[in-house]
Amino acid sequence: GGQYYYDRLTLKAQQTFRVGTLGRSSYTLLAGYVPTPLPTPLLFPHTGNPTFFLVPNTFNRMNFYEFVSDRFVAMHYQHRFDGFLFNRIPGIQKLNWRLVTNADVLWGHRTVRSRNIESMQRLPDGRDPTLFGQLDDRVPYMEVGYGIENIFKFFRIQGVHRLNYLAPGIDRFIIKGAVQFSF
Repeated sequence: GGQYYYDRLTLKAQQTFRVGTLGRSSYTLLAGYVPTPLPTPLLFPHTGNPTFFLVPNTFNRMNFYEFVSDRFVAMHYQHRFDGFLFNRIPGIQKLNWRLVTNADVLWGHRTVRSRNIESMQRLPDGRDPTLFGQLDDRVPYMEVGYGIENIFKFFRIQGVHRLNYLAPGIDRFIIKGAVQFSF
């Protein structure tokens, strides 16, 4: 019963693999495409996470709904060194901590036809509308992180750096925590 009829295509692939004695890596590739011009809420709002909690397969330095695209490709890559580094440091070896790194990259684009549907008019109650940002299709959004997991067997602490799209008021770095169970 709505006024928009559209098709939306999303693809997702993920894999985990060993890298010899260096540990194990995992990645998730995502891609999406909407061929029809649509208003912003029906496009792909990229999953930002501005909280202090680390969430895998999100962009942990991006704000909620900071960027929206009608076509995108994203990659979330994580490498766990297992005991490769920390098992060689006396004292740390007994704690059984594990070093983990990650990189998250997003290429996105919003067509002019979809941008033209977005309304700049004030809402009936006088408030300004919520406007969503868009990525430069020549420059991907990027962030990297590194941290320690297996702290007391189920805590993870990680630093995350935002590498670009650094507008005023955007923090470049944050330390986040997570609870995870590793067996």
